[in-house]
Amino acid sequence: MYYNPQNTVEFKLTFINISSGDLLRLTPEQRDKISDIITDEKLQLIVRYPPNEKCVTMALRRTPRDERFRDQAISTALQGKRGSAVKQSITENYPEFAPSAPENMNVGAAKEFLKAQIAALPADQHEMIEGPLPTGMGSSIRNLLPEPIYIPAVKNLIDDLKTTQSTPFGRLMGLLLEGLASELANIQESLSSLNMLLNRIDEGDGFTDHRHDTVKILEGTIQGFLQDNFPAIKLELSVPPPELKTILSAAQIYIDDGSRDLIDNKGDGIKRSLTFALLQTYVRHRELSVIPQPEIEGIIATRRPLIFLFEEPELYLHPRSQRILFKTLAKISDSNQVVVTTHSPIFFEPGVTANFIRVSKEAATPKPVGRLYPINLNLDADKAEVFRLTKFENTDAAFFSRGVVLFEGESDDFYCKHTAKILNEEWCFESRCMSLVRVSGKGNFAKFRRFFESFGLPVKVVADLDAIFEGYHHLGAPAALTEVRARAIIGIDRRIKDLGTKAEPSARKIRDKIYTSSFKDRYYKSKEILRKIQETGHIDQNQI
Repeated sequence: MYYNPQNTVEFKLTFINISSGDLLRLTPEQRDKISDIITDEKLQLIVRYPPNEKCVTMALRRTPRDERFRDQAISTALQGKRGSAVKQSITENYPEFAPSAPENMNVGAAKEFLKAQIAALPADQHEMIEGPLPTGMGSSIRNLLPEPIYIPAVKNLIDDLKTTQSTPFGRLMGLLLEGLASELANIQESLSSLNMLLNRIDEGDGFTDHRHDTVKILEGTIQGFLQDNFPAIKLELSVPPPELKTILSAAQIYIDDGSRDLIDNKGDGIKRSLTFALLQTYVRHRELSVIPQPEIEGIIATRRPLIFLFEEPELYLHPRSQRILFKTLAKISDSNQVVVTTHSPIFFEPGVTANFIRVSKEAATPKPVGRLYPINLNLDADKAEVFRLTKFENTDAAFFSRGVVLFEGESDDFYCKHTAKILNEEWCFESRCMSLVRVSGKGNFAKFRRFFESFGLPVKVVADLDAIFEGYHHLGAPAALTEVRARAIIGIDRRIKDLGTKAEPSARKIRDKIYTSSFKDRYYKSKEILRKIQETGHIDQNQI
């Protein structure tokens, strides 16, 4: 954060709700080891990057407060003990557990017994202490974490279409093999028959040769010519056994947009859309395969959850396609975690992307820093007010501005932009990345101010002077400015007194007051007066 090369960078990570299903992704040996560092379904890791040294990963483990109950003390107490000496050592060092200790234990059994007894102690007799990971756990922990699928902003699509398991297309082909295992039995049988026609088959106790005569003749001819120079040599022709996986690895995608051709030769927009379509297909088929099927139940149980990492998904797509893609990502996020970095306000919608982080580049020494502003708006779909605040132009200003000016008037934004550049050419709102946002009514200033300030933005207000006297509380002004306003009003009152100004309404204000009542109010008042005239038979000036 401070560009100090002497500082150790440290991350503290907590993973919760680790279930028995998650642990199935580990081998039995790994499960036994990791159980020591999982407490209440929680795994807590500390990752440190010391200067000029390798990364170090530590774990917080539930440890007895009493030194006697720790692993090192137990190992020392039982070291070299055999037979009855094991039980005797427990009686001497751990008398509280001796009555329930089994007879004829070896050291291993005694350690397991003590471990169970110590684990059952009350919570206040334990504490979380940092220590090294169990041996071999570094790579195993990865299987507990979600499997990342990363789509960078700029990437050669050909890489995505390779059939290795690290690409979307490769994952899709692999999933195809998983789901069609039973249906492909006949194909596998045919491939085995083809292999028998091409190669000798190892039966375990020897080789059988049912190859096609053409293959045998070809092999014999080559061997005959070779033996002219090396009489003792024997040659064996072996053809790689055909596999469905090998056949699928040659799969290609053609696109017909009026001209049928390989996807390699199409535009960047359709290439990027294809990548997302492959991922969406992969997710859908992966979820559908959760339906219990005997041949894939084992695969489902050990399958890691997915986390999708999309970098600037809006690249090469026009706004309509961006909106379609956003809906696609929203569907994926129903069952998988999705993280998106974007420069497009289209990838924001109340109730879908309610949690996000705005990254702002700010001046600092010795060089600029990227400051993070976590935003967690309570976006209630039933509140129209929230939707109004999060419309396109507001989110565009919130995400991608350095500051915001709120205004009320119909054309204040045009006036401010035009006048600013006339006064000083450097006062350009666009080049300074300053946004002007209309609030549509003085009563909305405070709400808009809170909205934009939650993004870490400085907010200024342009309002008519009457806001100093009427509706000032709607401006959301800071306390310091409120004090300035109070002093100003005192000064104005003093000036009014010095000038002897009378607080008499103008003719315009009187006329406005007369017509402020609604038509409905005046209508019913007129009916009431009319009835009185009918009853009394006369009319006075007030009634007129």
